[in-house]
Amino acid sequence: MLRFYFQSGEFHSDQGNFWIGVFKDFLIPLAGVGVPLLLFYLGLRQERRRADKQRNEDNEKLDRAENLRLLYFHSLLVEALKFCCHFQDVLDSVGKSLNENKYSSNNLALDGGTDLKRIVVDLDRERLFYAYRMRIEDQSLNVTFKALDAVYGLRGTFGEVWERSSREITSRKNGIRSSTSDFGLRVLEVNVDNPDDSNLRDQLMQILIGHGQKEYSEERQYQELIESLATPFATTIEGHQKSRDSNWSSLYNKVLSVQILDKQVESIVSQYLHNVEEISLTVERAVSDLFKHYLPLEDYLIEQKLLTKRLADGLADPNGEGSYQATDDTEQSSLV
Repeated sequence: MLRFYFQSGEFHSDQGNFWIGVFKDFLIPLAGVGVPLLLFYLGLRQERRRADKQRNEDNEKLDRAENLRLLYFHSLLVEALKFCCHFQDVLDSVGKSLNENKYSSNNLALDGGTDLKRIVVDLDRERLFYAYRMRIEDQSLNVTFKALDAVYGLRGTFGEVWERSSREITSRKNGIRSSTSDFGLRVLEVNVDNPDDSNLRDQLMQILIGHGQKEYSEERQYQELIESLATPFATTIEGHQKSRDSNWSSLYNKVLSVQILDKQVESIVSQYLHNVEEISLTVERAVSDLFKHYLPLEDYLIEQKLLTKRLADGLADPNGEGSYQATDDTEQSSLV
């Protein structure tokens, strides 16, 4: 009996040593590894949360930057559209003025277009295209750029065509002024030795006096030199039976040279108006495309509360200045 209990106690002692051994050999090392792993996991999770927060902040900054880029492009586009409408008005005015008076130089200046140049020449189209495609369902930005490129190119073409035509017209106008300035002196220098010559000289002097008494604007001076001086001179001399005589041949040839210059101006203006008509048709199509594809961008900016109201309806109005109203936090950005 004593041995049994001794052995039993010995048995219990062996079991305790076993669990102590397990605790020493397994649990303590496991805890030594697990605690750092737990701390590492908790730190990793915290770092991931910080990374997610930083990523969200970066995305918000990027989104705001891209929206400001679109807003800046919109502000340039508004001014470019105004210029396009002004361009169309100038072309219409040029046609009307020159059809009424081929010597007219009114309404031929085309000022402005700085914002159009910024879009066509200076704008980073690749970055703008990315911002546009990621936010706006309408994918017609290329159509907008194509239309703006066309107007910008035609602006240069219009200037070149007018500069060339103006130079040629000015040369003829100077010739007309120079040739007609001494009509009176040439009439008086003719040697009058018969009643017919005397009568012709009187008629020509009456034409000179009548022309000198007419009142007309500076814009019409060349038209009047042709209509009330050169043409009546030519008709009167041609009706004279001695118009081919040496007495009047010098004056007659001078009058004919003025009429030739006038015909040359008419030809130059006709070609210029043809060019203007072609430019006008292209600009008209470009403006139509711009208005059509301008709206999705404006709708997006209004939806994002970057604009307070639609501007497209008033763009064609020359008095539409001040229509652009952005909210307080939509300052223009140089990100583009």
